[in-house]
Amino acid sequence: DYTQAIKLDPADADAFNNRGLAYAKKGQYDRAIQDFNQAIVIDPADAMAFGNRGIAYAQKGQSERAIQDLNQVLNLDPADVVGFANRGFGYAEKEQTERAVLDFNQAIDLDPAAVDSFCGRGLDYAKKGQTDRAIQDFNQAINLDPADAGAFDNRGLAYADKGQTDRAIQDYTQAIKLDPADADAF
Repeated sequence: DYTQAIKLDPADADAFNNRGLAYAKKGQYDRAIQDFNQAIVIDPADAMAFGNRGIAYAQKGQSERAIQDLNQVLNLDPADVVGFANRGFGYAEKEQTERAVLDFNQAIDLDPAAVDSFCGRGLDYAKKGQTDRAIQDFNQAINLDPADAGAFDNRGLAYADKGQTDRAIQDYTQAIKLDPADADAF
């Protein structure tokens, strides 16, 4: 129990960080942020706590605060693949697709198997009307993780945008097979 661990050692940044993750998993983002704040007070060089707080802010729709935390993650650890990917999603949320693509590119350069970064970049290419590039990224995501329903769903949307209805339906069908609870594929 993290609360007990904190009582035993109130200077344990990891305990605050882990309890914050537990709160975030339950959707209690304000409580999670409080714990991430405390972890950062205890250890201001804890990139993970900044990253987790950034994700919690993103879940609350506070993209700017999320990006600020993810900037700090990358200041502390310039090779943090997840930091680049999450900041890319933050920029995408703010409709800053050029900046998002740059971050996804950096994440992919650091980790060529970064499925989420290929999907994120593909979505941004699609927003920019670069459907063929989007499909290439979704193809790569599917090659890396053939069980990623979201990649099939996104590629289906791109095929639909190109007027390739049969291919879109094939991808939607596969997305539903992989994740029957994914309402986006319906």
